[in-house]
Amino acid sequence: MYVHSNGKLAINLEPVSSEQLSGRLGMIYEMRVKRVLYLFPDNDTSSEHIAEIIDKVKHLRTKETKGIPVPKELGTAPENMNIQIRLVTPEALKAPCPKDCYNWGTQGFPANPVASAGASTQLSVPD
Repeated sequence: MYVHSNGKLAINLEPVSSEQLSGRLGMIYEMRVKRVLYLFPDNDTSSEHIAEIIDKVKHLRTKETKGIPVPKELGTAPENMNIQIRLVTPEALKAPCPKDCYNWGTQGFPANPVASAGASTQLSVPD
């Protein structure tokens, strides 16, 4: 997900408003077993704006539990979608990729990474 310094958001190439964000991410991650969101903020995006987005993502709930109130004593509800968030910085994108790895953050995500970079290729995810 891209966070632009002007406040606009995009999931891949699809623009999404702040009001649509929770619903759109809920639809995407509800179907996934492994729930990881790669967050790409522009350099001059405020840390407050990034924190707001992270908070929204942390509190996404599944369809089955959206209407059920959570007691204050529980704090974070166990029925949250539990999406891992990876903040991808410009420095991570500039980092050299080890031999035989494919950095999808800088080179795009290939339809068939083996065909595009050789048989011993591994995908490299920026930290």
